[in-house]
Amino acid sequence: MKLSKLVIGIIILAITPYSFAGKVAVLNLDKALLGTDAAKKADKTLQARADYAAMITKAEGLKADYEALVKEAKTQSETWPADKKADSDKKIKKTGEDLQGLGKKIQSENQAAMMKIMQDMQPKFKAAVDEVIAAEKIDLLVNSQAVMFVAPALDITSLVTEKLNKAK
Repeated sequence: MKLSKLVIGIIILAITPYSFAGKVAVLNLDKALLGTDAAKKADKTLQARADYAAMITKAEGLKADYEALVKEAKTQSETWPADKKADSDKKIKKTGEDLQGLGKKIQSENQAAMMKIMQDMQPKFKAAVDEVIAAEKIDLLVNSQAVMFVAPALDITSLVTEKLNKAK
């Protein structure tokens, strides 16, 4: 009795992968939305804002200062007195903290812009995905982040982006 149950279980497991004959596709949600013309336009608008550009410029300057301070400390700190080493360490730490804080601020601006794009595109996105699913006769759609590998032919991200660009 146990042997027959085991055999039946093995047969079921063996044929299960073949029992689903539908079409499977994957979609990278972020790439589909952020690849649209509207998203690219919003990104250009963000990049062109004076306050955003100033933050980027300041971050680049802080990064250069930080790297110069670290390089100077590595090459010359052995000859410095203890008080100069301590002062250098404080400058490096302060510059690094300033850079990190500004980086968080820039990242926050980017995320806010991305969220607005996603919110604005959400109704169109659902319709575009539904159209592609119907046109391609897809039975199972998987988020691309949930798979380790996918053949490029199964990726419908660009099709969804095209539909979004055509949507009014």
